[in-house]
Amino acid sequence: MIFTNLGNVLVSPNFAGGAVSGNNFPGSQNCAGATLAPGASCQFTYRFTPQALGPASGSTSAAVDSESYSFNFKGNGISPFLATATSFDFGNVALGSESAPQVVTITNVSNANLSPNFAGGAVPGGNFPGSQNCAGKTFAPGESCQFTYRFAPQTEGPIAGATNFAIDGELTSLSFTGVGGTTNADPFLVTARSFNFGDMHVGSTSPAQIVTITNVSGDLQSPNFAGGAVPGANFPGFQNCAGKTFAPGESCQFTYQFAPEGEGAITETTNFAIDAATYTLNFQGNGIDPFLVTPLSVNFGEALIGQLSPPQFVTITNVSSASLSPNFAGGAVPGGNFPGSQNCAGKTFAPNESCQFQYAFMPTTEGVFFGTTNFAIDGKTRTLNFTGRTATISPHPSQVPLPASITLLALGILGLFGFQLKKTSSCPRYESTSLKGAVGAFRL
Repeated sequence: MIFTNLGNVLVSPNFAGGAVSGNNFPGSQNCAGATLAPGASCQFTYRFTPQALGPASGSTSAAVDSESYSFNFKGNGISPFLATATSFDFGNVALGSESAPQVVTITNVSNANLSPNFAGGAVPGGNFPGSQNCAGKTFAPGESCQFTYRFAPQTEGPIAGATNFAIDGELTSLSFTGVGGTTNADPFLVTARSFNFGDMHVGSTSPAQIVTITNVSGDLQSPNFAGGAVPGANFPGFQNCAGKTFAPGESCQFTYQFAPEGEGAITETTNFAIDAATYTLNFQGNGIDPFLVTPLSVNFGEALIGQLSPPQFVTITNVSSASLSPNFAGGAVPGGNFPGSQNCAGKTFAPNESCQFQYAFMPTTEGVFFGTTNFAIDGKTRTLNFTGRTATISPHPSQVPLPASITLLALGILGLFGFQLKKTSSCPRYESTSLKGAVGAFRL
């Protein structure tokens, strides 16, 4: 939040408050004790450091001399770690033997170094022994560790197992199947069976995850494959198995990605067959907004009747990893007091590229003016709010000693920080904000 002295004399206002309760929205300011020359500014700065997954909100108030202003904040915490795959089939393994290992990979998908706490992960019963190299590790961005499991059947016949493990309290569930003994063994081993793609921006496509089909018999195999496509377009896939002859130990792959068409949790299931044997695959992911829009509220302060104020900008940024060509609609403010323009329509946005909606304030009569408009990016609506007043209105006499008339203007009324990674142990997070102010000598 930027406070600017719009008067023509030095001003030394008293600032009080501004801290947001809890730890989600930490802030700082350089205003207290400052003497502001005409045109000089100071700032209240906030961040979003989510303590948990999901939406978070906060509010606070601050006073400039005798005027009070309210600040509102919102953001959404997302997981900094991706754990996949989560379901494994070890096929047939002889009693007294142990299968080849299968691996759960845990990756730091945030942009910060993290030192999380791990707990759990052991499978009860002894049929699925495991190990891990994650505990006590500090993860650079993109760095991974593994939970490794094997199948060591203690009895003949089908065997199932399950476990949970936690990363800083966030649970991941794992499931395991295998068959003890090799009588009437399936010639093919299919694994993994369940996949978590984590958070992905709408319009982007995730890295691939793979189902591996291996000939575990001692003979050449020329099976028939059928099915495997996931309904809808959220989990596109392809395979290199059909028509293949498999030597013993040879493999092929079904490859899937996550390309969310909308926001929110998405789950799908598909089946495929190898000859007469049917297999089920499960997929999950979470679509998140690819665009960050901020601020959402603008205060223009004072302007003379019939004259345009300096412009203020709403910035739209592509925060995804893909180039996007969205459709924009709306954005004009009814009434003519807040004229605007934009350079967004028809634009292709590279990752981190931005455009602007530009607005100004032009009062046509004396008074305080409010304006609201909506605009949509690919059908998702955002609401913008505007305030301003004519410069002919006198400040409250108890707030500004005559003859000086000093106005302190706060810019950036509502900022939206969008999605940020949930903090683990030593990891900070980010956030979003809004505020409103009363009319007077010092205004927000």
